[in-house]
Amino acid sequence: MKRINPKGKNDMKKSLIWLMIVFSYAAVFSARAEFTTGTNDDGVYYFPQRMAEWCSMNFNSNLSEATIKDCFNKICSEMASKNYEVATKAKQNFRKMKMESVVNAFITAHEANKKYANSKEEDKAAETNDKAAESERTQTSGNAEIKKNLLQQETMLNLLKATQMELDVMDALENHCAIFVVKGDAQ
Repeated sequence: MKRINPKGKNDMKKSLIWLMIVFSYAAVFSARAEFTTGTNDDGVYYFPQRMAEWCSMNFNSNLSEATIKDCFNKICSEMASKNYEVATKAKQNFRKMKMESVVNAFITAHEANKKYANSKEEDKAAETNDKAAESERTQTSGNAEIKKNLLQQETMLNLLKATQMELDVMDALENHCAIFVVKGDAQ
């Protein structure tokens, strides 16, 4: 395994933090919750529930670099704890948190596959184009329908990218957690 130099540590830390912020803001919706959660009232996933509880974060909180860094420091410090019970519990919690990310990625991929991996979308687009050729008015509504479909596909693609980024963050955090442990915190 390649050893990270001190400058590389900071770069990796910043990259992980920014990746986490980006995936947290992948889909911004306005809703309120009374408790700490990574999912909004409509079931829209932002980040794992275990992470929300572990770091006392909410999906509609003002997530900043400092908030994410503090969360990563807490997670990594507990996993690196010299107290066996604390470290074991933290590692189990992290694995469960990571599994929530995997499940979300699976569900998102399944939804995308179900919606777009069949010929019905192609048939729908062809039908819209055929109708649009009839008159200028239907052409305009047909173009709007095509634009709407393209935006929906782009949104799904962005969700898929966000889930992949989240999985990458979880892997990177697991493999490079030591860069987030503040000296004296891992007790």
